[in-house]
Amino acid sequence: MAIDGSDKYIQSSYITLFSFLKYNSDKIDEVWIMTTLNNNKFDDITKIVNKIYNIEIKILIEDNIHKYEKFGNYKGNLFAWLKTSLFAKIRENDFLIMLDIDTLVTREININQIMKSIKKNKVTIAAVPAQRPVLERFSNLNLSNPYDYFNGGVIFSFNSEKWRIENLLEQHEEIINLGLQTNYYWGEQCLYNYVFLNDYFKLPPIYNVHNGYISKEYNNVLNINSLLENYILKYNAIIHFSDGKLYKNNFHPYKNLYENEVEVLKKLFVKYNFINLCDFESINYKNSRIDYFLQSIYFRKRNYSNIYYPSIKKILKKIIRKVLKN
Repeated sequence: MAIDGSDKYIQSSYITLFSFLKYNSDKIDEVWIMTTLNNNKFDDITKIVNKIYNIEIKILIEDNIHKYEKFGNYKGNLFAWLKTSLFAKIRENDFLIMLDIDTLVTREININQIMKSIKKNKVTIAAVPAQRPVLERFSNLNLSNPYDYFNGGVIFSFNSEKWRIENLLEQHEEIINLGLQTNYYWGEQCLYNYVFLNDYFKLPPIYNVHNGYISKEYNNVLNINSLLENYILKYNAIIHFSDGKLYKNNFHPYKNLYENEVEVLKKLFVKYNFINLCDFESINYKNSRIDYFLQSIYFRKRNYSNIYYPSIKKILKKIIRKVLKN
């Protein structure tokens, strides 16, 4: 995980970490947290993980975040590039599971099979490809086809020279020189796609259920049918609250799972006398009752329960347009 200094990101990292360990603690040797913060910021979480799971947390300090200024100021800061420092730390025989801190692990992950599949296909990493044709990046990133673009929120990776910052910077400059403008460049995600073109194993969407796979706006256009929807609903392994949905007042169909995990974690922290870790108020992890009620009315004819509904603002605009039209 890569974490900057904001409370909301530190708090959400606890959920990601403990939800993963709950199902997969016996499959890993250690946890890495890449940060620009001082070590003691994570003292308590390190102690409780060691006490419960007997797993060491390695705090990796990036004390030169400004070296990424050459890559551009993505999303208004340089912290998005922290993941790059994390990947650069992978040693010869390491296998890294990188989870964004807005993810929630919901079941055991077959890590051994993922490792075998990567090796069998003679590639370096595994990730979940796009659910739609990413036409705005197709030619700029020289993708094999418009669907051959993966989300960078969940990546399984072996060691590779491609992760070296010198190589990444060279590839980054090539992308920019080819004319991919800022608005069409999703920072490290676009860069990783360019660097690992045709060199990644495609995982099923259950390993990174980001908003694209559960969004109604894509549902009708792209034929995300009941088979896929029900598959995701039944077998999801990693939910990814992409686009900042944990930090906004938006409805999300899996926020109830996140809320349950928060309550479980609070009780766990109290049990082990780490009450100071129980504050999760910086995360917007609850669906408001009125929001949930209005969403259910608006979509009362829907058959599937795992669709990501639009905001109340969008719903009201649609209703107003209909009224004015009539």
